Amino acid sequence: MKISVIIPAYNASETLGEALISVEQQHVQPFEVVVVNDGSTDDTADVIQSFMDRLPLVCVDQENAGLGAARNAGMHAAKGDAWAFLDADDYYLLNRFRKDSLILKNQLEIDGVYNALGITYYTQKGKDMFLNAGYKYQEFLTIERVVDPKELPLVLLKAHKVKGEFSVDCITVRRSVFEKTGNFNTDLMLNEDTHLWLRLSLKCKIVAGNITEAVAIRGVHDNNTMVHKEKQPNANELWFKSLNTWINKNDIKNTYKAVFKKKYLSFIFKQKPLAKAFSPFLCYFFMNPKYIAEYYGFFDLSFFDLFGRNKVTFTLISVKNKFLQINES
Repeated sequence: MKISVIIPAYNASETLGEALISVEQQHVQPFEVVVVNDGSTDDTADVIQSFMDRLPLVCVDQENAGLGAARNAGMHAAKGDAWAFLDADDYYLLNRFRKDSLILKNQLEIDGVYNALGITYYTQKGKDMFLNAGYKYQEFLTIERVVDPKELPLVLLKAHKVKGEFSVDCITVRRSVFEKTGNFNTDLMLNEDTHLWLRLSLKCKIVAGNITEAVAIRGVHDNNTMVHKEKQPNANELWFKSLNTWINKNDIKNTYKAVFKKKYLSFIFKQKPLAKAFSPFLCYFFMNPKYIAEYYGFFDLSFFDLFGRNKVTFTLISVKNKFLQINES
């Protein structure tokens, strides 16, 4: 199994060396390392050059275009059978490809493998910014237990009893699957990776590799993209809208569509000042259709142009019980 490691790098001269050393030290060596110099103005180019004789390294130079575009450029240049990713301020542990290579080599029906991520905080300021940005303090990122690939979209949509997620540093995917899903969305400055992982889970067979111990380390510091949400204040809205467009254009199971629409609807309600006060109540009902069926009788939700105009029309077909009857039960 020939694995290409793709590293986007923008002004990463202080951390890129450690990332490349971590690739160099792998027990299972990758086929190649593709570093995309995304318009850096520091000494990133010199760091890349210093590793040319140490790694099967390919350098792609481009004007600054962001993480998604840089990863896409790396994918375009990569020649391996499978692609893995590493951010320039993160690094791999020695066991990064141990399970991935075996699974992808011996189980041809598997499209990709995800693993657990460790997290380290380089600076107190970076840690504070990370927490103030709304993230929970954690030193380990994983999916709680092995789930069937058919359940993975529900886990990633946070609509499953199993909790967790995985990181861009910890997934290895066959290059052929991107014909089904497309590449990273370049309109997104934030969360472009989770956007792609959800698309992969909806169209491909993605399985767990090592979810009990980390295979890579994310470095949290002052300049992490994820802690600077001001770079794209409408990032969540763009994430939902673009994903909704993609889902509507693709053959996705109705079960997944329904869950996604509930999540999108919940997001829309939370953006409205008046609805925000009622969002816990609304979310409960939208996420618990069995409750509605039991007390109200089944009713049809008609989404007329919901995602273009932020309007919802509900067609109530039948109501078996009134609110007073519910309170009495």
